[in-house]
Amino acid sequence: MTPRLEKTSRNSLKKRNALHSSQPQSSRSGIITFWAIVSIPIILILLCVILEIGNLWLARIQFKNALESGALAAVKEWGDGGGGDTTLARETGNNFAALCMINGTPVELDTIDATLNDTSPNSTVTGTSNADCNGVFVFGSLVCNNPDFQFDPCNAYGCAVPANVLVDASGFATLAGAANNDWGISVQPTNTTPPGTYVTRVVIRLPDNFGPNDPVFDFRLLQPTVSSNTSSSDVTNKVRCFFNDLACSSDDRTQADVLGISPGDVSFSVLSTAQFGDDGAGGRLESSATGIAPAGQRGKVLAIDFCGSQPCDSKTCTQSPFEPGDRIRFGALVNNNTNGFPLFDGDAIGNMGAEVTVFFNNGAYITGSFNNNTNSQSIGQRACSNVSFAPWGSCAAATRSGMTFAGYLPDQPPRLNVGGNNGQSIAHLQQTSGVGGYGLAVRAQATYEVPSLCNMLFGVPIGPFHVTAKADATYQCSTGRLRIYHLDDENLNCANPLACP
Repeated sequence: MTPRLEKTSRNSLKKRNALHSSQPQSSRSGIITFWAIVSIPIILILLCVILEIGNLWLARIQFKNALESGALAAVKEWGDGGGGDTTLARETGNNFAALCMINGTPVELDTIDATLNDTSPNSTVTGTSNADCNGVFVFGSLVCNNPDFQFDPCNAYGCAVPANVLVDASGFATLAGAANNDWGISVQPTNTTPPGTYVTRVVIRLPDNFGPNDPVFDFRLLQPTVSSNTSSSDVTNKVRCFFNDLACSSDDRTQADVLGISPGDVSFSVLSTAQFGDDGAGGRLESSATGIAPAGQRGKVLAIDFCGSQPCDSKTCTQSPFEPGDRIRFGALVNNNTNGFPLFDGDAIGNMGAEVTVFFNNGAYITGSFNNNTNSQSIGQRACSNVSFAPWGSCAAATRSGMTFAGYLPDQPPRLNVGGNNGQSIAHLQQTSGVGGYGLAVRAQATYEVPSLCNMLFGVPIGPFHVTAKADATYQCSTGRLRIYHLDDENLNCANPLACP
C-alpha cells in the first residue's frame, strides 16, 4: 500500500469513529432532558402531597387540642354551677377553644355552629338543651352500664341529690347495746327526689389524734350488727313514744328499727385512716377484703355498704335497695384506741366532730358532721310509725294514730336529758337540688376546614381539606377535678333525632 492510500484510510477511520462516538452523547442528553421534564412535576406533586399531609396532621392535633380545651372549660363552668342551664358553659367552651390556633387562625366553634348546639330557652331536653347529637357541644352525664360507662345526653346528673339523710348515735355508756340499735340511718325524700335513687354506702369517720382517749371503731369484741327488730310491736325499738305519750295509741307506740331493706343486705367494714379517700371515679369508696384494718380489726372509718339494683353495684339485693323512706338501726362499738376504755356514747360522737358521708347509686354524695344534741326529747311522737313519707320528707298521714310534732325530726329516737347529757348526737344531711351522678360530661366534636398550602398546582385548584376530631371531658362531683377520657362511639347513648323523655 502506498503512503498516500494508507493516510487516506486512516482519516476515513477517524471520521467513522468520531461519528459513532458523537451519537450516544446526543441520545443521553435527550433522555436526561426528557426525564427532567417529566420528573419535575412529579417532584412538585410529591412535595405538595407531603406538605399537605404534614399540614393536615398538624391541623388535626391543633384542632384536637382546641376541642379538649373547649370541653374542659365547658364542663368546669357547668359543674361549678351545679349543672343547670348550659348556655354560659357553651360560650365558655367556645371562648377557650378560640385561644387555640390552627395555622395562626383561632378555632371559633361558633363559626361552625352559631348556636353551639344550644336550644335554650325553648329546649324540651331537661337540663342539657342539646339540639342534636352531632352539635359542637353535647352536654350530658356518665351513667353506669357495666362494665363501661355510657354518655347520657338527656339528663344532667349534677353533684347533689335532693334527699335528707338523718344519721344518729343515741346511746348511754356504749353504742353497741344488746338491741343493736344505738346507731340509726334514715333516708328521707324531698319533692324533687328522682325515682330510682338509693344509698349505696355510708361512711362514718372518727377524728385523728383526739387526745389521750383516741376513738376507734373496734371489731375485736363485737361485730357491728343490724337490729333484728322489723316490727313496730317490738318493745326494744329505739324510735318510740316516750313516757306513754297520750298522742300515741297503744298499738302505735314504737317504730320498727329496720324498714324497707333486708338486714342481710347490709355489710360493715372498718377501715384505717390511710384507706379512706376518693378513688378518683366519682367519690364512691368501694370496700374489699383488703379494706379491713389490719391491726386487730380496729380503724377510724366505718363503712356501711348496701345492696343495689344496677349492673355496676357490687352486691345485688335480696329485697330492695336502701331507698328514700327506708331506715336501719345497728350497733357498732367505739372505744379507746390504746386500751379499749373508755367506751364512747352518743354525746361523745358529736363532741369529737365525727364526720359522715352518704353515697348514692348515681355517684352523688352528701357529707356533714355529727352535732351533740343537748335538747331533752321526752315529749311527743318522734316516729313515722309504719307509714310512708310524703314527697316533702315529713310523715304522711298515719294509717293509725302515729304523728309527729313540729320541731322534731322523723325517725329521731327520743332522749331524756339527764344533767345536760342525753346520750345523742345527730348528723342531718340535706340537699335541696340536683340529681347526682358519676360525673357531668361534655363532648366537643366538629369538622374543621383547613386551607391548602399548595392552593393550586398546574392550574388545578387544591383543597380545601377537612379534619374531624372529638374530645370528651368529665367533672367529678367528689373532687371537682376535670378529666379527659376516651368514650367509644358505641357508648355515646345518642341517636338523631334526639328523643329525650
